Amino acid sequence: MIHIAFDTSGIGKNRNINDVSYKTLQNLYLNKLITIHIPYIVQRELETQEVKFYKDRYNEFNKAFKKYYSLPQDANLKKLFSEFNKSLQQNEEIISDKEAEFFSKKWLVGLGAKIYNIEADEAKEAFEAYFQGIPPLKSIKHRDDIPDSFICRSFEKIKNSVDHIYLVVNDQKIHNTFKDKHGFTLVKNINELLAQQELQSVISKQENVDEFILEFFSFINKEVNEKIQPSELEFFISRNIGDEIVYKNIYGVKNSNEYNGEATINSYGNTQKIEVNFAKPIYYGDEKIGFEFELEIDVNIEYFINKTDYFMMFDEPSSKLKSVSISNWNDHTFEAEDNVFVKVVGIVSMQIMDPCLNNDSIENKTPIELQIFLNELYSQAEFKIESIEDIELLEDKINNV
Repeated sequence: MIHIAFDTSGIGKNRNINDVSYKTLQNLYLNKLITIHIPYIVQRELETQEVKFYKDRYNEFNKAFKKYYSLPQDANLKKLFSEFNKSLQQNEEIISDKEAEFFSKKWLVGLGAKIYNIEADEAKEAFEAYFQGIPPLKSIKHRDDIPDSFICRSFEKIKNSVDHIYLVVNDQKIHNTFKDKHGFTLVKNINELLAQQELQSVISKQENVDEFILEFFSFINKEVNEKIQPSELEFFISRNIGDEIVYKNIYGVKNSNEYNGEATINSYGNTQKIEVNFAKPIYYGDEKIGFEFELEIDVNIEYFINKTDYFMMFDEPSSKLKSVSISNWNDHTFEAEDNVFVKVVGIVSMQIMDPCLNNDSIENKTPIELQIFLNELYSQAEFKIESIEDIELLEDKINNV
């Protein structure tokens, strides 16, 4: 049995239960090959964040619908939307509260997560760490670190019940607490977890393709990565990335009146600096192989800016607001549109189109026959952008200040 514990930071922003990495974890759980361990605080952090995510998306939809509903329309269409709007308002509580709560629990329930409640001894140890500044706390009596202290005590308790555990964490304080401790293997995210040799071996042996996968990985790294530049996979990403990121949010836009600098991508331009990590492929099962990629792309964004802020900053010598298009939204706010560069990190997959594939497929093949066979599989494979893991605003290329 493989034991895995998650911190909220390790789960990341992409929490789609239809994501290929999630489905792979779920398949391992359903086949009783892994156990997922979750501290209570991580459970509640995740669930409250997911409730907020659901409600934010519902509010965005509601805002967009009302904006469209206010436009002049055909009488029949107006009647249809009027009925829909009435139904929406009548079910407001169900949609925004009950459904949000149900949605928030899906991620953990689908993996059969074992939840670890806070016990008296853990609470005592967590507060001793608070008073003494013991890791993950960096100083004495720093209140913001209290949740992390509880989480670390839970991870220690989980480890005491097993010989080895994979700890999925992308928080530096928690990472530093466990990086040198025996029995812990630390990874930053789910894809890095699945790429671990033990996990890859379990996934491929389930389907009797472990020997084939090793050969195919070697082929990809030598023939595709080293010889074919740019690869067909990179062309595919360049052609399709725009549709994957349009209408997604980015953060850190300084002029946005949202506290986190939120803006929405509404169109996109050309891609630059596409890099695919061919050296670390991930086998997800069912003849699907994934690769992490990153690239830069220029995008058009829209956001709201307070009129007072706009007029105060417009004439500043360092301001680039003159390049920002604005339109009136209400008495206090402009809707702004600007062009910026972002870095996108995601997962692209390759689906091998051979349903009968197994280790026997490469048995008794000569090196030349094997090379031809693997090349045919690659050329016939179907590509798909599986997920967008992160979209980061590139400050050094931003147009507005």
